[in-house]
Amino acid sequence: MDCPLPECEAGTVAVCDGVPPVNSCEGFCRCLAATPTATSTATPETTPSATAATGSVAARMRAVIDFAAQLCPRPDSTGPYLTVGCDASSCSFDCSWYSGHAGTASLTRYDSAAAAATVFADIDHPRSDFLGWPASFWTAPFPYPRPEGGSSHHGIFHAGCWLVRADAYDDTHFLIAPQPEQTLQRLHEKALELGLFDACGP
Repeated sequence: MDCPLPECEAGTVAVCDGVPPVNSCEGFCRCLAATPTATSTATPETTPSATAATGSVAARMRAVIDFAAQLCPRPDSTGPYLTVGCDASSCSFDCSWYSGHAGTASLTRYDSAAAAATVFADIDHPRSDFLGWPASFWTAPFPYPRPEGGSSHHGIFHAGCWLVRADAYDDTHFLIAPQPEQTLQRLHEKALELGLFDACGP
């Protein structure tokens, strides 16, 4: 959703939050005093926390995916609801429930930041900022026609040699699947904690 910038008084600037809204523009953009903080470009948070980088890249990828997968509802009578798959350079989850609602997420590590940037550049959707990283968010129709309506929501951000993606599919107007902004926030939080975005190169 494209939100209009507010008309700000002299000495203030329009500032919009990093995550594009899904249903409403209310509160997304606001006027702040024109200080260096308000007008500066966001800097990605790449410094790991005190609990940072231990374990192999593969183990940390799995820990990040498992953390984000906690957004998936618990199993119910509709059958298997969560699958996780990992290899040397990627890790992903796929969860589905209440027939017609599903969410996916993935972490993919490339050989270099340039290689990841090349793949990101091929994504033909509007660009935005997500927590200081280049990102893209978009909405599309549900993959299969439904009389109740339905939609799919997608988001991806580029962090060094990593691409981090989340998708949500809902076959009605009820957005039951974890939405990309929510899933990417969780992936980002754990990846920073474990120093995953610093793990680039061969």
